[in-house]
Amino acid sequence: MVDDDIFPRPGERVLVPWGLEEVLGEVIEVFPTGLGDRALVRIIESSDPDATVTVPADSLTPVGGLTHGMSPRIDHLTFANQVKNAISRTANEMGLSRLSQSRLDRGADAILTTGARQVAIQIKEFARGPLSSDTIAVLAGYAIPRRPVIMIANTGLTASADERLRRINRPRQMVWFVRWTGESDYGRLESAIRQALRLT
Repeated sequence: MVDDDIFPRPGERVLVPWGLEEVLGEVIEVFPTGLGDRALVRIIESSDPDATVTVPADSLTPVGGLTHGMSPRIDHLTFANQVKNAISRTANEMGLSRLSQSRLDRGADAILTTGARQVAIQIKEFARGPLSSDTIAVLAGYAIPRRPVIMIANTGLTASADERLRRINRPRQMVWFVRWTGESDYGRLESAIRQALRLT
């Protein structure tokens, strides 16, 4: 008897974390490791038909399991606009400056400043469940010594991503993560900005 709850299975089409985005893939193999199951996935949307990647199995989403609205693009824009409005309100309330769009670094959706201190903000709306540890590693790459980074996303972290975030932030915190589901998370957003800019 086959257990329908087992995921992922070889041959199954999935969304694969790819930097801070997602790409379509097909599971080739799933195998256990000391840090949990890993999956070898062939990348379907690649110019190289043999392109594969190995990722934590819990970072994959079945393509048939998506439950977003009619248009993923509209879902993303709606989410991003809600978060940007909250960031603008926080910046105004705290007396922070915001760099113009033309001065933003690659990968930053907003940069807030106060005096010589800055914080970069990444806004990401994902079509799948908790973010993987690989996504957190990519996010950490945006942090530089004088400018920490905050990721605001619509989903939480896997246990392995949470552990990687803790390791990255030793001895000094440079990366913050805020899950945004609506106005009830405004306090968490404001707190992360205050901590990142050392205003607390």
